[in-house]
Amino acid sequence: MEKWARLLSPKTSSKRKRSFSQGEGPKGIAALKNPLASYRERISEKAGFNIDAKAFPFELGYVFVTLKAQGKGLSHQLVDEAIRLAAGRGLFATARTDNARMLSTLEKAGFNRKGKPYGGRSPKRRIQILVRPGEKSDEATEP
Repeated sequence: MEKWARLLSPKTSSKRKRSFSQGEGPKGIAALKNPLASYRERISEKAGFNIDAKAFPFELGYVFVTLKAQGKGLSHQLVDEAIRLAAGRGLFATARTDNARMLSTLEKAGFNRKGKPYGGRSPKRRIQILVRPGEKSDEATEP
């Protein structure tokens, strides 16, 4: 991965997640998260798709690329590195349905849309769950 990108592991502190925003820091960021069971259950219910913790132990999140660095393939590099760090385990991600670039990046990396889009923080925003089964996991099922 390029020196100007950062991938955060599940053990990374939240302080470090925000550290890239000032100065000449990295131009992109992504994180593997260990989501709380309550969060997993809440979005599973909203989407009508069960995100099983055994099948999808990690969530890929916080994928962000600065405006100046966009269009250079950095989001693909960040997602690919997250997949590598997941070491063959399944991943899930959420993306806004109006974020065509992120949906495309995730789908090119082997993620598939599951369930139905659900309401986000704003009534106009819709969120889509995407999953990438692990090499040894069974895919989650409808609840």
